[in-house]
Amino acid sequence: MAELHSNLYFKHPEPDQHKKLVALLTLHDLNSGQNQDDIDQQFIHLAADINPEKGAELATDLLNYVTNELYSEFGSESVGEIAGYFTSHWVGGSPGDEIQYGLVSFLHHLCPEIHVLSWGCGDDDPWEFWFFVHDGQVMRFDDYPFEGEDTILLGTIYRRWHQGLPKQIREGFLYDADYADEVEHDDYQMVSEMRYQEWLSELGQDDEYDEDAPYEEAEIEQVGPELDDVALEGLRAICAGLSQEASIEETLLVLSKASQCLVELESQYQSGYEMAPENPQDFLEFYPQYSDAIAMEPLNTHLATYLKQVVSKLAQGNLLGTLILQHDEVLDFICVLGPVLEEGAELLEGAIESYDDFLVWKDFLVLMMEAE
Repeated sequence: MAELHSNLYFKHPEPDQHKKLVALLTLHDLNSGQNQDDIDQQFIHLAADINPEKGAELATDLLNYVTNELYSEFGSESVGEIAGYFTSHWVGGSPGDEIQYGLVSFLHHLCPEIHVLSWGCGDDDPWEFWFFVHDGQVMRFDDYPFEGEDTILLGTIYRRWHQGLPKQIREGFLYDADYADEVEHDDYQMVSEMRYQEWLSELGQDDEYDEDAPYEEAEIEQVGPELDDVALEGLRAICAGLSQEASIEETLLVLSKASQCLVELESQYQSGYEMAPENPQDFLEFYPQYSDAIAMEPLNTHLATYLKQVVSKLAQGNLLGTLILQHDEVLDFICVLGPVLEEGAELLEGAIESYDDFLVWKDFLVLMMEAE
């Protein structure tokens, strides 16, 4: 599985607040040796001390996001200080960039006056991602250096991200001495001040599709009826029983039980979306038939992440029609995935290197099935 490496930086203008924030982010360093449950409670407590109005809620939301939506460990590999800035290094799998977004957003909303930003990259292709705050909004920018636009990148994202930072902090492939011979300088691509300001003014606008932007799944339609906590108690209990370390086989078993629960809920509350009685069995039959094929990487890791995210969505929803649509999406996918695996799972190795690739590929397979 490809690893993502990220570096987070921040500095608070008030020394006392900066010390509190350093203590907060140092808690989840993997070298701390502390019990995870104790760390999480300390994290929430310290966040509340920093921001009494919103801190506890922001900290709880961040921990839930990483644990229950991304199904990832939350902890840095190392922490340190560079020219007055706290820095932490993070290593993780496909959700690593989303964790950095969560961290930058959390720190920005916890202390809006903080200077916080993050940079990261994959360990294979020279792809890099940047998070920073611009006009009060957390921005993300992805780029691929050494592909003919190095001069433009240096004049836009590299300039903006490094704005206000001390010279001791330099990130990006184009600033890395090991890649100096690969950097392509083109005088015709020099970014003027006017062009730079135009680029800044367009940050955060989604008018144009950017093929290099992170993949975003389409929103599933919100369809009722809305169910209360009592009606959803069984479904939520089933989903809550799934651990972060669960295997694909164990996750499919949970999905099968959730499917059976949705069959019963639809019979009782009638959203209008059909739940076939055989749906739960379809989940159970998939793994024994294709276990060898889905054991291959990176398919195994990406499929496990996706299935757990579906379980998380089922645990959080309260609209029956939407829950059934989410159920149908994953069921349709594994139904069409089987025949593809029969043709040779090894063909997928180069096609789904990243989790974004996997999601695009997943939607493509489902659309192909619906078109037939």
